[in-house]
Amino acid sequence: MGMTKEQEQAAVRDLVRLLPLPDVTGLAPREEPDIELTMADRQKVGLEVTELVVEPQAAGKAAADRLCRDLEAALTARGVTAGVIVSFRSLYGAVAGQSGERRKQLVDELVKLVVGDLPIRDHLTHETDEFERIGIHEVQWMMVIERDDKAIAGSTSHGIGPRHDHVQAGIDKKKGKLESYRGNMPGAPQWLLLVTGFRTASGVWCAVLEGREYVSGFDRVFCMDYYDGKAFEVRSLTSCR
Repeated sequence: MGMTKEQEQAAVRDLVRLLPLPDVTGLAPREEPDIELTMADRQKVGLEVTELVVEPQAAGKAAADRLCRDLEAALTARGVTAGVIVSFRSLYGAVAGQSGERRKQLVDELVKLVVGDLPIRDHLTHETDEFERIGIHEVQWMMVIERDDKAIAGSTSHGIGPRHDHVQAGIDKKKGKLESYRGNMPGAPQWLLLVTGFRTASGVWCAVLEGREYVSGFDRVFCMDYYDGKAFEVRSLTSCR
């Protein structure tokens, strides 16, 4: 699932505020490109918004979140008020556990461990070797934290970080539509906004984006990174070759 129109507009407002881009005086949603900017000199600029994600990472995070929601519901049903953090061995491990049957097995086993820990003071951690012994290969460690109000479960995981080729692939998807954008807004400059750290938290995107020049075809390319809360212009070549 990509960003909604409202999320795209919010990302553009954050870009304008943080960079800043004081010449931008208005924005309006549209199609191909996503946003029409109005500049102080009344010039129109087309802005396409795209979220950069490493797809296995995004799929793994979604699977991990789904498992944790099931775990939280199961703990609540048992009247358990502990907090639980599950660390997956890898984001691929989270994907491997996303089938309904396997997810239920994992939740049942994790609930048994949490219930067996109670009552606790402060926190208790289960390590990798313990999970290996009971046949759970997806989980690296689990921490159970003392709570007195409700059950809550969250996840963390180790997986594939973004690389330069992930960035260029994301740009290329939009570069293929650039001729259409220019045709829909004749004479208007076309900009591209790359949104990072929105669905999957990673502190690596900024270093990857700031460390190289990318081929985009767009007149300007920007990044709005939500992990570090910063906006910047990405070095890019306007040539599409």
